[in-house]
Amino acid sequence: MFFRIYAILCLLDALILVGTVLVSLIAPPATDQEFISRHMVPALSGIVLATFLHSMIVFYFIGVTKPMREVIAKLHGGAEELIVEARSARGIATFWATAGLIVIIIIAGLGGAAQNAYISLSLHGWLASLLGLITLWAHFREMVAVATNIDLIRRINVQYAEEVRVREGEVIG
Repeated sequence: MFFRIYAILCLLDALILVGTVLVSLIAPPATDQEFISRHMVPALSGIVLATFLHSMIVFYFIGVTKPMREVIAKLHGGAEELIVEARSARGIATFWATAGLIVIIIIAGLGGAAQNAYISLSLHGWLASLLGLITLWAHFREMVAVATNIDLIRRINVQYAEEVRVREGEVIG
């Protein structure tokens, strides 16, 4: 369920971010008020949603790490391989979530700099578009890490259930 909600929200964020770029390129603002109404509201919506999604990944891995460690510690065979896979998925997700948050801070800073005329609107547009693509890539990498982790949890559960059946004397067929 978590993965589906996360994937849907990532798709929504992608649509918002790409839509913001397209609106800015197709109909550039003539006045400051148009800049705010056409660009800033959807851009801030995309930034807030992206921040939420990256934070969601960090808290997901914080939440699943301890229970996974506890169950893996009870396993007899292949525990080291499972630990390595869990650390790898968590490391990838944490890296991209952190990178995504830093990118969002930079995008927002560029937007503020453009709004206050410290940099040109076109420079902000190109840099924000590039950084937006990095944000979308971060979402993708996080989704892959979560999917890997969910599959790993399934494999851990299957192995744990088999070991419990063997310990209790059941015949595995």
